[in-house]
Amino acid sequence: MLTKFPILFLGFLLSVHTLFGQCSSTISSFPYSQNFESNTGAWVSGGTNNDWAWGAPSKAFITSAGGGNKCWVTGGLSGSFYNNGERGYVVSPCFDFTNLPHPYFTCKVYWECENTYDGTTFQYTINNGLTWHNVGAVNEPVNCMNEHWFNAGSIINLNSMASPSAGWAGTALPTSGSCQGGGGSNGWVTAKHCLTNLGGQTSVQFRFVFGAGTTCNAFDGFAFDDVTISEAPAVNGDFTYACTSQPDSYQFTLNASPCPDNFSWNFGDPASGTANTSTVANPMHTFSSPGTYTVSVSVGGPCNPSTTITHVVSMLQLVSTVVSEPSCAGKTDGTIQVNAVNGVGPMQYSLQPGNVQQSSSTFTQLGGGQYTLSVVDSKVCQSSLQTVLNNPSPMQWTEFVSKDISCFGMHDGQLNSMVSSAHGGLQFSLQPTGTSQGNGNFMMLNAGTYTVQVMDDHDCSLSRLFTIAEPDPLQLKFIHSTPITCSKGEDGKIDINYTGGTGNRFYTLFPGSIQNTTGSFSGLNAGSYTIICTDQNACSQTATANIASQEGPCCNQVFVPNAFSPNGDGKNDEFFLRNALDIELIDFKVYNRWGEAVFIAQNINDFWNGHYMGHDAEVGTYYYLLRYRCNSSGKEYDLKGDVTLLR
Repeated sequence: MLTKFPILFLGFLLSVHTLFGQCSSTISSFPYSQNFESNTGAWVSGGTNNDWAWGAPSKAFITSAGGGNKCWVTGGLSGSFYNNGERGYVVSPCFDFTNLPHPYFTCKVYWECENTYDGTTFQYTINNGLTWHNVGAVNEPVNCMNEHWFNAGSIINLNSMASPSAGWAGTALPTSGSCQGGGGSNGWVTAKHCLTNLGGQTSVQFRFVFGAGTTCNAFDGFAFDDVTISEAPAVNGDFTYACTSQPDSYQFTLNASPCPDNFSWNFGDPASGTANTSTVANPMHTFSSPGTYTVSVSVGGPCNPSTTITHVVSMLQLVSTVVSEPSCAGKTDGTIQVNAVNGVGPMQYSLQPGNVQQSSSTFTQLGGGQYTLSVVDSKVCQSSLQTVLNNPSPMQWTEFVSKDISCFGMHDGQLNSMVSSAHGGLQFSLQPTGTSQGNGNFMMLNAGTYTVQVMDDHDCSLSRLFTIAEPDPLQLKFIHSTPITCSKGEDGKIDINYTGGTGNRFYTLFPGSIQNTTGSFSGLNAGSYTIICTDQNACSQTATANIASQEGPCCNQVFVPNAFSPNGDGKNDEFFLRNALDIELIDFKVYNRWGEAVFIAQNINDFWNGHYMGHDAEVGTYYYLLRYRCNSSGKEYDLKGDVTLLR
């Protein structure tokens, strides 16, 4: 026996290869469908202790075929026992998958055998039966392309026929003694599986292999029926998209079948970087900017051909604004108009700041500033943009000078004003006078408070309050004269003071044209004097004063100065008689060195101002002759002498 076994085993392999490995013909037309109603469909059984049977079953559990009346089943068509030590199989015809890139297998199966020990696997060969490989594995993901496949990972009595020995095993019965129960199909089920690695193969065969031990074989066994082989259905479908609550963000929802399980999205948005692609079924994408994008997704299944779906996504977008800016700084007559494209109406527009919401795309009564405009359509898509309304430069006073009344009672107040940043022509108006004119210069104003307003061609306006003040009048506060005495000579004095006016006050004494700011004049002769008070605005008032002698006439004490300086400094500018009280002037002449009379006076109050023939007389020594009469005595006196003219 030991010497014969190798020869017998080799003969067994050769016979199996000869029986099942040589394909006299192949099936190349698909889909292939076999319900075993008319015949075995060229499926052939064989193996060790083989008890596969074709026909109409009537067993304890497997009471009928999966569809129709006939199927393949182990342990015969009736009874509930399969052979001890069985290693039987049913081999399919040969198939040519040259034109079948995505082959897909389905059949109906029923298993009712001892769990763990006995069971069935499904295999393929592409080398005429020299080697066989399991189709699929245990615990694979269940989907529409793969279900009711192997439920056992290690069936002990398949160990010589398959590696790994995965397949279908189990019974509807519970464990009884040493016979393992549970795990049965409990009826006909449709088993499905992809044949991905067999696409394009020219010679493919399949087989169901059943393995059994020598105990616990009182079961119906395994049956299969309604075999189909076809091109796996392509994944077909579409996708939809909807806006989210985030600007420029969309949720994409795929609706594809059968059982898509791999996804490759391209959002046509390279500016979004790595976010431009996704491998999830229903992604969300935020586009880098509003616009129109071509979005595609390639969808594949477990073994079915993939498909690519493409849509052009036109996003809601605010694309332009027409701005009418405020006419004047601070005014609220600006307008913004927005145009929305690619939206599904009706639209709802909003403006911030201001929290304005409206159905109109035009916003009015706006002031200058930055605004955010948004739009939401009926699909809750939204878009926004920012725009700026520029305020015109405000009108400003570039000159504003008011001039007060110069003298009390006058009407010479003034306003000189100018503005910048105006639009077109200007109109100035003054209240309460009601005066209106094209420039900002107003003259001959009375004292009071005024409002000046200027308006340009845009009705932009600027106003300002100002006051024209009036000085207090020059009023004589006091005047006091001190008489002279003959014994002291020129010791007459006048003190005068005025209040009011503007700024410093100046006092001028005539005769003599003596000027000072104190109002105090001394060294005066007896006589009548005029004093003029003048302020810095040349406002003036006049007063008179008399200086008398306390001790009577002083005819013999007339004083003639020996020098004077007519240079206009208000000091000793005139040459005249001093201390001339109670006298009558008969003759008073001044001669130059050539004997020409340069000054002749016949009035006691006359004086020489240093002029001769309309011009300044030369500096030098001049000579005078004086004759006068004393009124009290009638006596006449003659005086002569010289006087020096200085400058």
